[in-house]
Order: sequence, then structure tokens, then C-alpha cells
Amino acid sequence: MINAISNLIDKTLRTLGCKTINSQFTLSYALIFLLAASSGISLYFSMAINPQTINMAGRQRMLSQKIAKEALLVAAQVEQQSTLKKTMELFESSHKKIMLGNEELGMNAIKDSEILKQMQHVETLWATYKGVIESHITQPSESTTLDIMKQSPVVLKEMNKAVVMMTNKASDTNMQQLMIALVCVLGILLLVVFGRIFGLRILMDNIRRLNARMSEVGEGNFSHRFNITHTDNEIGQMFLAYNNMLDHVGQLLQTVQTVAKNTEIHVSNVVKATSDASMGVGRQYEDIELVAAAMTEMSATVQEVANNAQEAELAAQETDGHAKDGGTVVGRSESEAQKMVTMLNETASMLSELEEESQAVGNVTSVITGIAEQTNLLALNAAIEAARAGDQGRGFAVVADEVRTLAQRTQQSTREIQDIIERLQSKAESAVSSMGESTELAGKSSELANSAASVLDQIICSTNTISSMNTMISTAAEQQSAVATDIDQRVVNISDIAGQTKRDTEKVVEATDLIRKEAHELNQLVMKFQL
Repeated sequence: MINAISNLIDKTLRTLGCKTINSQFTLSYALIFLLAASSGISLYFSMAINPQTINMAGRQRMLSQKIAKEALLVAAQVEQQSTLKKTMELFESSHKKIMLGNEELGMNAIKDSEILKQMQHVETLWATYKGVIESHITQPSESTTLDIMKQSPVVLKEMNKAVVMMTNKASDTNMQQLMIALVCVLGILLLVVFGRIFGLRILMDNIRRLNARMSEVGEGNFSHRFNITHTDNEIGQMFLAYNNMLDHVGQLLQTVQTVAKNTEIHVSNVVKATSDASMGVGRQYEDIELVAAAMTEMSATVQEVANNAQEAELAAQETDGHAKDGGTVVGRSESEAQKMVTMLNETASMLSELEEESQAVGNVTSVITGIAEQTNLLALNAAIEAARAGDQGRGFAVVADEVRTLAQRTQQSTREIQDIIERLQSKAESAVSSMGESTELAGKSSELANSAASVLDQIICSTNTISSMNTMISTAAEQQSAVATDIDQRVVNISDIAGQTKRDTEKVVEATDLIRKEAHELNQLVMKFQL
């Protein structure tokens, strides 16, 4: 009921053009002021016939009787004529003040036509009454006395009638103006009560609605909007601003939710990537450890190859000495052909020794061949490991390739030495078998000596070649040893760096996982807002 009345009042005010709360309250204040002013004006006009006028009119009645008394006393020479004149002048001035009013005495002029007509009638009677008084003063007689006695009650009666009319008029006016003032006061009270019950009710209801919505916003609920009926008053504008705030904050929260979800997804991907990277770094670290161990082993092997090459060089030098001794013997055999028979046994013995030495050299070359093959295999493995290491093993791959090339060259040279030694062994065996026929072939000893000298020259050349190759092998092996040592040190450094990288990667994984958890927590907090 109250809401219906409130809505009706609101519609009425809006029809009058008072759409805003400010204009509606201004109108109510204006009405209150107008009613208060009307009440004051009505009270003011209720004093049109004030008590001073009524009192003076009542005194006129007494003056009319006093004039009659003084006139009789003056005629009897008991009272002074001047006293009578003063009384008469007082009556006339009072009558004039009653009709026209007097500001000094606070008397208002008579505006009521009936009262004014009655006062004019009294004035006419006074003129007649005054003439009778003056006649009696001038020439006292019984007739004038009777006229005074006759006219005095008439003036008294009509003046009394005027006083009664004034009193009634004042009472009616006062009652009327009091009713107007009462109506104005009641209107003011109604405006105040209606303003409190119906006007403030709409305002307070809307404030309570806004308070409830703000409480929901404080709890994270942004889903409720106000249904705005009018947007041309303060309440509608306030609700519109509230809805705009919810829209803007809702869009912001939706953006934050999207960003939080995307951040959580991206961080999860980063966590997975860093975890995979950490595992890869761990495997890389293990591979580098294996490469470091292999390089240490290869360095020891290369050092062993260098030692064997030095020993082969010494054996080649010894073979060269023996070959030179053989050349000397062959030279002497040519000059001492006559002693060949006796020296053949010694030559056979020396050839047997040469065969043994050749076999020893063959064994050495076999060892060198095995070392070269092993070096080649190690270099190949090192190249494979360097390829796995990627850019960090590129320099190591170049060194491994050079080592493999030197190993191949060493293997090829050793094979050539092996071929020469095998031919030398074959020829030595032929020489030993020929010694069985040395007696029968004594005539051919010179040719055989020449052949032996030629063979010995070849042996000397071969041993020189072997010596040079062994020197090269030794030098290359020493270089390989130095390179292998340097590579081993570098691999150790790479292993240390890989270990540090592994630890740093683990820290990155932990930090990224913490970021992922915080992003998830942020997403959960944002999801609490209801949009």
C-alpha cells in the first residue's frame, strides 16, 4: 500500500516536471514555505478589526451618554461649556479614527461595507444629536432637554449596534483566518509526514537496495544488476553508475581470469619443458662423464702407442746396424771368394740370425698395426661421442678425426713394413736354403755376393724407412697424447659446466613449478568472483 502511494506520488511529481529528487524536495520545501507564508498572512489579516478599534467604538457609547449629561449640567451652569466641547471633539476624533484608522494607535481602517455603512449612519445621527446639544446649550428648554433624552439613546443604540457588528466581524474573521492557518499548518504537517513516509521511503528503499548490492560486491558477487526505471533522477543515475561499475569491473575480472588461465597453461608448458631440459642435461652430464672416462683411457693408450713406437724405432736402428754389418760381410765375401766355403757356415748362421731379427721386426710391426687399429677405433668412438655432444664437441671431433687419420697412416705404413719384412724373411729363407748348395755353387758366389749386397742395400733402405716411420709414429703418438690430454682436460671442464648447468636447470624447474602453483592459486582466487 505504502509503495503504491509512493509510486503514485512519484508519478504525479514527474508529471509536474519534478523528475529529480532535488527538484521534488525543492517543490516540497516551496509548498511548506508557501503554506507557512499563507498562515502568517491570514493571521495578519485577521487583525483587520483590531481590539483598539473595538475598544474605541465601545468608548463612543459612553461618550454619547457623557455628552448628554454634560450638556444638561452646562445648561444648569454646573459644568463648564469647554468640558462639553472637549468631550464632543473627542467623540468626533474617535469616530474618525474608527472609520479611517490610525497608525500610531495601531488601528486599521474599516473596510467592511456594512460596518462602514453603520458607522456612517451613526455619524448622521451624531450630526442631529450634536445640533440638539448645541441648541440646548444656546437656549435651554424642556423641549431641547426632551430631544436630548430622546436622541441620546438612539445614538447609543446605533453605536452599540456598530460595536456588536465589529465584534462579530472580528470574531468571524479571526475564526476564518485561524481555519486558514490551521489548514496551512495541517498542510505543512502532511507534507512533512508524506515526505517522511512516502518520499524518504523510496529514497531509503533504494539506498537499502544499493547497500545490499554493495555487500554482494564485497563478497565477490558481480552478477546482479539494477533494473533502472528512470535515468533522469539521482537514484537512476546512481544505479546506472553502479551497473557501469559492475560492467567495467566484470570485464576486468574476465580479462584477469583469461590471463590467469593462459599464464597457468604457459607456466605448465614451461615446467614440462624445463623438466625435459633437466632430464636432457642429466643424460648429457652422464654422457660427458663417459666421454671423460673414455678420453682418459685413450690418453693412456696413446701414451702406450708412443712408448711402443719408440721401442720399434730402437729395433729398427738395431736392424739397420745388422744390415750394415751384413753389407760389410758381403763386401769381404767378394774380395775373399776363396774363403767362401769356410765362411758359408758363418754366413748361414748370420742369415739365420737375420731371419730371427726379421721375425722380431715382424712381431713389432704386428704390435704397431694392432695399436694403430685400436687408435683408429678409439678415434672413431671419440668422433661419435663428439657428434652426440653437439656444438660443445665440435673441436673435439676435429681432433678425433686427425687422430684417426694419423692412425690410418700408421696402419698403412706398418702394413708396408710388414710386406717388406715378409719379403725379407722370404729372401732370408731362400738364402738359408741356398747355403746347402753353397759348396756346389762356389763358382757362382760372386753373383750371389752381388745379390746379397743388393738385398742388404734394400734391407738398409727398408730399415731406414722403418726408422723414419717409427720416428713419425712416435712424434704423432706424442702429439696424440698431448691432444688427448688437452681433450681430457677440456672434457673435464665441460663435465663441470654440465654439472653446474644441471644444478641450475633443477633450480629453474623448482622456480617454474613455484610460479605454476602461484598462477594456479591466482586463478582459483579470481574464479571466486561471480560475474
